[in-house]
Amino acid sequence: MRRLWTERTFAFEGRYYSFEEIGIEPKPIQRPIPIWVAAGDSALKRVARLGDGWFTVAHNLEEFVTRREKIEAYARERGREAKRIPSALFATFHLDRNREKAEAEGWAHAEHYFQQSRSNLKHLSPFFGTPEDCARRLQGYLESGLTAVVARIISSDVSGQMRLLIEELKPQISFAAGS
Repeated sequence: MRRLWTERTFAFEGRYYSFEEIGIEPKPIQRPIPIWVAAGDSALKRVARLGDGWFTVAHNLEEFVTRREKIEAYARERGREAKRIPSALFATFHLDRNREKAEAEGWAHAEHYFQQSRSNLKHLSPFFGTPEDCARRLQGYLESGLTAVVARIISSDVSGQMRLLIEELKPQISFAAGS
């Protein structure tokens, strides 16, 4: 992709793919083009080798820390400065000042949206709870190297959820210096 974005044309002969002269127009304006890699365990080496960022749905803090440590180790092996590889958590939010209500409604919305039972929604990184609960949980990720949160709101009241996120949850978290 980087070659397509920067070279006029080129040919490629590889182990899995080959093609004759190709190119794309228009070229992207931003240089360099950041490549963020969404990766499970099998692709963490690719993040360390090629990624300008790591996009994850780590289901819990322990999983995030374990994967982050693997990326850092792989990056060091390749001579890259691992701490410079930012990470973004794709988290699903449903907030309420009542913890039990937030959890019940969050899972009900998720099951309805994905048309699957909760047991089949292991791909979610759910943050269903009070703004304080979710801020505490997120803070652990931030202290462990998380640099961004991509928030998916799952609710019939998106504007109300946005208010809770921005006005009540966000002020309670702090990103590490320099991130």
